[in-house]
Amino acid sequence: MQAGWVLREEGPDQRYAPENVAEIPPLEGVVLHMSAFVSYYHKGDLHFYNDPDDVPELNVTVQVDVPKRKRPPKQRKSETEEQFLRSERYLEWLAAEPHDVEVQPKENSITQIFYTKKILPSHLKEMQEVERKTGKKCVLQKDNNPSHGTQSAVNYAREYKRKHNIETLKHPAQSPDLNPIEAVWNILKQRMRHRK
Repeated sequence: MQAGWVLREEGPDQRYAPENVAEIPPLEGVVLHMSAFVSYYHKGDLHFYNDPDDVPELNVTVQVDVPKRKRPPKQRKSETEEQFLRSERYLEWLAAEPHDVEVQPKENSITQIFYTKKILPSHLKEMQEVERKTGKKCVLQKDNNPSHGTQSAVNYAREYKRKHNIETLKHPAQSPDLNPIEAVWNILKQRMRHRK
């Protein structure tokens, strides 16, 4: 169901007026991730998995660097508190203050560790089976999701692929015309939505 239109008076003051601002509730439902191995010669199992947080041995604590706060300017003896709070030096200090860092849990997305320990081994097994049957070298086709080890030259997933001689096909992100697997995922997602 689509959200209704919000009508408000025009003007810069109206956009953020409390009566015109509505909080969007979080999405309801279950997020389900899918992984599959498909080749011209072989179709592997379709794997379904939910939140990687459900696997306790894969949980990793992330350290967040919080910038140090500068000391606020001091109020001059000759100015009142109201003058100080409206002074340019205080407002500049306030504007330069770093925002409070609030670490929020990721919205049910996979991590590189989960991808490397739970998904890649099953794909490797399927690839080795196809290579044994056909005598041809397999190339792994994936999207450019950061969990697949595509964002940096040295990382956990890329090291696993290097150790196991998994060759990957390079392509730009979000390019269904160059990446036929994107269309397959769209079909699967559409069918999953209709199963509700």
